[in-house]
Amino acid sequence: MDISSNAAPLYPLAAGQPATYVRSDGVNAVVFRGYDQHIYEARIEQGWINWQSADLFAISGPPIGAKGDPFGYRRSDGVNSVLYHGNDNKIYELFLLPADHWRVNPLTDSAKSPRPGVQASAPLSGGDPLGNATSLGYNSVIYVGIDHHIYGHVGCPNFKHNLLVIRRFIRQYFVLDPPPSCSFLRAGLP
Repeated sequence: MDISSNAAPLYPLAAGQPATYVRSDGVNAVVFRGYDQHIYEARIEQGWINWQSADLFAISGPPIGAKGDPFGYRRSDGVNSVLYHGNDNKIYELFLLPADHWRVNPLTDSAKSPRPGVQASAPLSGGDPLGNATSLGYNSVIYVGIDHHIYGHVGCPNFKHNLLVIRRFIRQYFVLDPPPSCSFLRAGLP
């Protein structure tokens, strides 16, 4: 089935690889980057015959166009999230809260330390991000930096999702101590 010709309203042709996921509201979704550097979602709800589409950039008003392919996933807190690599080499999250509209969070710019007085600086991205909700109940965003190292952003439960622990996995770069509620993270840190 050609989803492109079966979605209303029609949207631009895809410029990269699509990604699929099931949203927390049970909607089947396909997200992709268009040639206009916007992120689009094609979705079909249970019982529907036709796909619906939306320009997530037009809804959320993100600050910068997409450079790479998006990745959609359902976060541990039930929020729907679409990650993408921006033209400025930063990682962005488009997110949909229940009964709300799509919003944008610049993950690279919102990296914060849980320790007062400690500054965090997330490395620029050299590739497309991946995200997942872990079995321990936190959200993890992984990407390759422009220095070709692998980086992880970890959002801890019971904290704003922009409270991140930044870690370089290949060689130790720096680790920001997680807050007490993330004690399960502390055990694995050198």
